[in-house]
Amino acid sequence: MSVNSVPEFTPFERKCIELMQGGPRSHAQLCFRSALLHLEKARQLLEHDPAMAVFRGITAEEEAASGLMRCLQDLNYDGAERLNPHNHTHKHAVFQFIRIVGLFFRECKDTLPETKLRLLNKEAGVRLVIELMLPNGMSAMSEMPLHFSVKERETKEWVSFDSQIRRFEVAQRAGTVKAFLKAEANRRNEILYASSSALPAVVRDGGGFIAERQRRVIVMLYAYLMICPYSEHQLFVSYSLAQFLELLCRLGGRHNQGGN
Repeated sequence: MSVNSVPEFTPFERKCIELMQGGPRSHAQLCFRSALLHLEKARQLLEHDPAMAVFRGITAEEEAASGLMRCLQDLNYDGAERLNPHNHTHKHAVFQFIRIVGLFFRECKDTLPETKLRLLNKEAGVRLVIELMLPNGMSAMSEMPLHFSVKERETKEWVSFDSQIRRFEVAQRAGTVKAFLKAEANRRNEILYASSSALPAVVRDGGGFIAERQRRVIVMLYAYLMICPYSEHQLFVSYSLAQFLELLCRLGGRHNQGGN
């Protein structure tokens, strides 16, 4: 991907964006709308001021993560009050945790049916759902897309994402999730401020960087659209939040701290 190349949103992504924008106004929704504005500004700045474009891209990801955290708080999920939408480490941890959960499901792909996201017209309005593609041309979907459990067959205990976290750490070559997130959160400082030995770093592939942040915003938007419309707490959301809070505990920081 060239330095000035950022893909346009796909038609499906645009429909999901429109669904979010047409939904109830809330702090969470405004965060996602802000994320999209930052991505738009990043595109405009990319050619003439790539450092500021990258800064906008980072901010877009953080705003989307804040929106997802505020959504969980608005719905009063257990433990959501411990999330801090102002904490950079918390914000950068959100998408990475989604990646870890995605790794778990990718490792199960040989035993799971193919899935796809669909926008479905329901009595309560348009909803983003997960469709399971079954044999013989059949499909299945839950009334609430994330209202399911994933348990060990023998023990009936919820699965743990510990092995996926360890593989994530190896893949990122950061040693620990804590080290990786610290580096991610510090990226804005590296592009804005001089160090004791060098000027601010220049991101060579600015277009690729913005494209990746755009992808992250869209992934978190999908999660938001599958959580926000349902006042009932969905099982997999509740469990994932508990696992996410455990991950934050590993980082060694207090959940209620603010700022950096």
